[in-house]
Amino acid sequence: LLNNDWVEVEAGDFMWLRAFCPQACYAGGPGQFRYLLYKDMNRQIRLT
Repeated sequence: LLNNDWVEVEAGDFMWLRAFCPQACYAGGPGQFRYLLYKDMNRQIRLT
């Protein structure tokens, strides 16, 4: 789910999702499913 649209993907597809885009995943079928959730948080280098 991206915003209000369901987007079908197949094996080998890659999706780059931007911030503030509502998203959800559903895996249907016999194969493996992987979802990597990466958040750029607490990675700022302290300059002082």
